[in-house]
Amino acid sequence: MLCEKPLVHDPALPTATLLAQTDELIDLAAERGLQLALCSQYWHAADRCLHLFRQLRPGEPLHTIEATLASPARGRAPDPLNVWFDLGPHLLAGLQALSERLAACRINLLPELDTCVFAGYHARVSFPLRVLDHIPIHCTLHAHRTEDEPQHIRSFTFNDLHFDLQGADDEQGIYRSRIHYPGGIDYGDDFMHQLIAATLAGKAALRADLIRDNQRLLLHLAGL
Repeated sequence: MLCEKPLVHDPALPTATLLAQTDELIDLAAERGLQLALCSQYWHAADRCLHLFRQLRPGEPLHTIEATLASPARGRAPDPLNVWFDLGPHLLAGLQALSERLAACRINLLPELDTCVFAGYHARVSFPLRVLDHIPIHCTLHAHRTEDEPQHIRSFTFNDLHFDLQGADDEQGIYRSRIHYPGGIDYGDDFMHQLIAATLAGKAALRADLIRDNQRLLLHLAGL
């Protein structure tokens, strides 16, 4: 069962109620023997970027992570909290993928915020990512709407190494991912395709406990 993100959202409901609804859906899926997955293809994007980073910088530890996700405003009024709930789950899924690759563990559920700026079309949060005994990695997440070109922005920056996530049809007309980075262009299956394939194979990236973490982080970083 592949669900749209966020798993639950209603600005009229308190955080405790939203978290209770999250637990209820996760428990219901478990009771019925269903695989519950969240639409979070950014997990696969982050995983691939980390692989490319390690190829170019073998042995170099991560000190900073910056992730940006933007989509067109299309006439919508500025509402940074809505932008965060729309795009934030992808950004957080990317960090969850990185934390599992770095130390095979779940990230700190309640990071201490350095900065939190929600204004206009832009939501930005900055905090230290603590992964076991690793030196904290400074993370900054940007979610925003665009009014000019480029309309879509998807990127990671690990330390000073930038990865620009794009996509285009190949010679057979199949939409494929393209990651532009200092090492060249990395071509692969579209990240949404990877997400669906993993889910169909019973290997969803964001399993139930990570879906719960994603929802809690989403609310916490928004100050809710």
